[in-house]
Amino acid sequence: MMRVCLIGNSHLGCLKLGWDEIATRHSDTKVTFFGTPRRTILHLRARQHRLVPTTESVETSFMRTSDGLSVIDPQLYDAFVICGLTVSSVLVMGLACRYTPDSLSHLSERHLVSDDFFKAILAEMNQASAGYKTAKRLRRITDKPILILPPPMPSEQITLKQPRLTKFQQDESGTRLATLVQEAVESLDKDVAEFVWQPQQTLAHGVFTQHEFSTNSSRLLTDEKHSDDDAIHMNGEFGAAALTDILGRLKGLTWVEEAKAS
Repeated sequence: MMRVCLIGNSHLGCLKLGWDEIATRHSDTKVTFFGTPRRTILHLRARQHRLVPTTESVETSFMRTSDGLSVIDPQLYDAFVICGLTVSSVLVMGLACRYTPDSLSHLSERHLVSDDFFKAILAEMNQASAGYKTAKRLRRITDKPILILPPPMPSEQITLKQPRLTKFQQDESGTRLATLVQEAVESLDKDVAEFVWQPQQTLAHGVFTQHEFSTNSSRLLTDEKHSDDDAIHMNGEFGAAALTDILGRLKGLTWVEEAKAS
């Protein structure tokens, strides 16, 4: 039995829904979810080799999403996935609109920066993110595998509210920007955690998610649906695809196999 701990914010909601869809196909796997809104995951501290909430609200959120558990005890799991807590592609696109990397100079020449400079900024932003900080706290108390899954790319529909982002749907611009993002996190310490990415089949133009994966998304802590124009949160179909990829990756790690056997 492989025991996987997923830690995240509201983006954990689609993965929880996805697990409901695929759990019967993974009878050899147990998944536990620890979710809390926005950046409140930072209200965790390592105590007695466990991650413990320092606020009542985070403790309550953990208990609601994990079916009663209030602390993260690494001894209970074989691997960890930190979800939705690093730099979003919406933020990256906004940054590229203001400070355009050389390889995207056809978009704007107003404030050009080198690709290396742009990637260095992205690396710093990810290193300062709630997700990476959580991974570092977890790494201090466990040597088990830790994966980081960034927030989902926004739905293509986001361009209806933010028309300036349509430029990333043209001339392979979005795909090039996505490559810069992935190259940027390569500089981060892989001994802390390894970044993984949403499934290729869910993507549109590299930095967007196909609209079908954002319809009928639900909130993490309630059964309430997000509004029809929510372009940030994804649905259970997306979560099922993402979790299938992640579980496949974890099952291929020697580290996890050794942990399961011990």
